[in-house]
Amino acid sequence: MFMSNRAIPPLLAPRESEPLWIEPSQARSRARVERILAAARELLGEHGLVGLTMDAVARRADIPIGSLYQFFPDRNALIARLFHAQLMATDALVMEALSGARSMAELRKNIATLPRALYRYIADAPALVEIWRAVQSIRALRHLDTDDSRRMGLALFEAIRGQKGVSVDEARLARACFLVCDLLGAVVQAALEQDPAEGWELVEEWVLMAESYFDRILANRDS
Repeated sequence: MFMSNRAIPPLLAPRESEPLWIEPSQARSRARVERILAAARELLGEHGLVGLTMDAVARRADIPIGSLYQFFPDRNALIARLFHAQLMATDALVMEALSGARSMAELRKNIATLPRALYRYIADAPALVEIWRAVQSIRALRHLDTDDSRRMGLALFEAIRGQKGVSVDEARLARACFLVCDLLGAVVQAALEQDPAEGWELVEEWVLMAESYFDRILANRDS
């Protein structure tokens, strides 16, 4: 993530938590974990969260149940690892959109592509939809989504703050960046519950609202 040397607003300060899973160091163990994750994604895509049991994952991955618990002490840890992998991919889309913009006009155009790209990426993979729903439905895991909103909000904040000629209340900009990123997840999730045409329209509405919101903030208008 690109960051300036200037202070980071507390709202966007990274709050990374310790992983719930064990990340293997040996190639053989990493390959086994990949089999586990692939099996879990298949089960989620086929049966949803109800079908994701530790026994079912071990059977689908064709490994002893003890090997599964070696890396994932419980189902929450497995879901957290699946969500982590998903975030690595979606965060890369965000960084690609935010990095390299040479003007506010270019940055604005790139920001508008984000919800469209995220919606397409997740909608094309049923397991990703189920992973997202699982994180939202399990109280012990909801902070993972909030932590990601902070990371993406900080990236957006730095991208806007780094543009020439931008003069803005940084505390307000930080709040706006966090809210826009956090609400984007809610919008994409809502869009996935609709038929594709209606879902796409919801995504487009988010783009219009976000653009209007940032226009007012960057113009230093209070309302």
